[in-house]
Amino acid sequence: MQLTRPGTNPYRGPLDSRNWNRVVEASEHYHRSMARGESMPLEVGPIKHDRVPAKNVTGGTVRRGEVLQFTGLAVDALEREAIVLNGDEYTTATEYSSWGLTLSPMDEDDIDNCLVVGIGLAHVTVGDASHKYARPVSGSKVLASATSGPARIIYKPSGTGEKECVVLLGWDGPQIHIGKTDATHNKGATGSVSRWAGNTLADTGLTDSVVNNFGNLASGKWIIYTGIDGKFYAISGEC
Repeated sequence: MQLTRPGTNPYRGPLDSRNWNRVVEASEHYHRSMARGESMPLEVGPIKHDRVPAKNVTGGTVRRGEVLQFTGLAVDALEREAIVLNGDEYTTATEYSSWGLTLSPMDEDDIDNCLVVGIGLAHVTVGDASHKYARPVSGSKVLASATSGPARIIYKPSGTGEKECVVLLGWDGPQIHIGKTDATHNKGATGSVSRWAGNTLADTGLTDSVVNNFGNLASGKWIIYTGIDGKFYAISGEC
């Protein structure tokens, strides 16, 4: 790539020769820096509301489309141009924890953007080809397919196993769940509920903590519940 003479424009677009030369110089600076092993700063500008910069503190590398759980600020500042969060391995098995999907591969201590809302790529362990949603799993950097969850699967390859899928984050559609109480669940208490798949009426293997503000429920009773403000609440239950 060569610098151009004033008055010429090798690019058939809205760039004059001076701006074209700036593009060339920026490109050459970038490639020289990369060859020396220097990291490039993240772009400073208006906040992008679909992503957030995060530092990989998992202790290892992460691939594009893997999960990072946000665990606090990576820099001791909270300025508009300096919002950088720590991104660690996901350890809380609930869709209400703050997390995002990496947009690029990251080495340990790298800082890059994570998708928090919108459409992107994600590695998903597909356990059932009929699943249309995915959720983070404690101790894993890969989403797991599910009958419901915070990530809606827009596209996935056929079959089961780990797949690179297209997902939608931040859609926040209301989800109603059906399950069975694992023990006696009294009014005003929070109890354990085994979530069942509504389409097949089979136990999904997921367990939720559900607040019961209605009457007492015995163990093994059907219950319908939903998520409100980060908690599950019973809507109705089997007498």
